[in-house]
Amino acid sequence: MMHWRQLEDFFTLARQVPQLKTYSDKAILDAIFPGLTFVYLRREDGVAQAVSAAIATQTGRWEKPAKGEHSCKTSAPDKPVKFQPWHIYEWDQALKEQNQHWQQFFTDNQLTPHAVVYETLVASFSQEINSVLDYLNLSAEANIETLSLPTNRQASPANQSFSQAYSRMPTPLLAAIHEVYRQLKPFPKESA
Repeated sequence: MMHWRQLEDFFTLARQVPQLKTYSDKAILDAIFPGLTFVYLRREDGVAQAVSAAIATQTGRWEKPAKGEHSCKTSAPDKPVKFQPWHIYEWDQALKEQNQHWQQFFTDNQLTPHAVVYETLVASFSQEINSVLDYLNLSAEANIETLSLPTNRQASPANQSFSQAYSRMPTPLLAAIHEVYRQLKPFPKESA
């Protein structure tokens, strides 16, 4: 699985190989991963995704393992979260931009990914996984009955409340609040 920025970094690194320096993105992928196919996972509700990301940056919790699973990343105690519309706006814009880059990448390279919508995946996990496996021609090899969601939803009432409050705010106001925040945000301290 790759996020857009990771794919950009991959191409930058790949082009450091002299033989790949002048290759197109698709040619690089074909050379390194012959027969590569894409499964494009996206959220239908971009605001909900931005809210989740903004909350995760406050709490440090990016996932909630399913019962019986353990992760050191999620062992932090619950922290109270604050409604920060400028932060949600920042995530919302960044996620929209990443989705646009993916769409442009697929178009430019004449690729047709198998699209999976997160909300549908969560609602009907087995059915969606079957669809992905069919697309990858792996359905005969898989034992779907043993698959289950590896994580639980970690959305809380704050997610819904923040989404509703954010959605009621006019976009120009959000952009202005974000710009003020960006200008007032302290610069990272330089290490000695």
